Amino acid sequence: MAQAVGPEIMPERQPCKGERDLAWRVSCTLRRQQCESASPDAVSGPKACGRLVGMDNPAAEKAPNPWLAMTIDDAREYDERKETYPLRNHVALSRRVAWELILPHLPNDKSLEVLEVGGGTGFWSIRLALEGWRVMLTDPAQGLLDCAREKLLALGLLDKVTIMSADVCDLSAFASESRRLVLAMGDPLSYCGDAVKALREVWRVTQAGGVLIGNVECRYRGIDARRAPSWSDAQRILTEGIGYWPGPHHHLAIQMFTPSEFRSLAESVGWQMQVMRPSDLLLSLVGRELLNDAFARGIDLEELAELELRLGEDPSLLGAGTDIWFVMSKPR
Repeated sequence: MAQAVGPEIMPERQPCKGERDLAWRVSCTLRRQQCESASPDAVSGPKACGRLVGMDNPAAEKAPNPWLAMTIDDAREYDERKETYPLRNHVALSRRVAWELILPHLPNDKSLEVLEVGGGTGFWSIRLALEGWRVMLTDPAQGLLDCAREKLLALGLLDKVTIMSADVCDLSAFASESRRLVLAMGDPLSYCGDAVKALREVWRVTQAGGVLIGNVECRYRGIDARRAPSWSDAQRILTEGIGYWPGPHHHLAIQMFTPSEFRSLAESVGWQMQVMRPSDLLLSLVGRELLNDAFARGIDLEELAELELRLGEDPSLLGAGTDIWFVMSKPR
């Protein structure tokens, strides 16, 4: 397995491998800059958007997109949750495995700009910029982009990453066949409201022979308290592939796919599927408690990533992960 190259770590912390180095560097840099200016009135989560509706109420499908209502403070908290134990270790493992999918497809010429759609607060754009690539970071949520800009400024990377507000379903700002590599990490195809339209738009801007790498939410593994607190929610996910976030502020419809469904959808647009893998497979197979025990025992992130990658090669486990990682290409 290729070795991930990480940035310098903070001196006050013992070194560790993998994505935790990058997350720690960004987090500590921003904490130093924000500690004097933190507002006691900072919000505790995404702003309410539209009237509140129940998760099992079809009217929820019409609720406005909560991502678009997020402020920079909401985005900072969103990032913070991912860097707090116990989620931090799980996120680091997931990102380490994802890096193995991305690495072989990065252009040798680092002057070629990578397009990231639905890039949010910029983790992957920052990761690529730290290693020398140029990136166009896009997302429709201004609060998330403002947070990404703040992190890029703190790390001195604004010369490597261009930020643009754009929806994956409308990439009209980009010329046809102008991109060799497009990233859609963090499930933007599940959240965008029209995965077919999004895949067509990315197809249009991708060069022949170019690659799209990303993930979508998996329908089978989505049946837990996070997406299905009631039987009606579970039934809707199984039969329609539509889930919702829990809580009063999260009623954006989420499209959740079976592996065969997503493959067929992508191929109907013209994409050629190269790789499909389950994400967060160890978490799904052994459960959160046992995986936390592995982290507590100090088992190396690389060792866990090796195991997850090996297990992910079993096609019978493709639907067992929380998400479906994919690598697809546009035929020449």
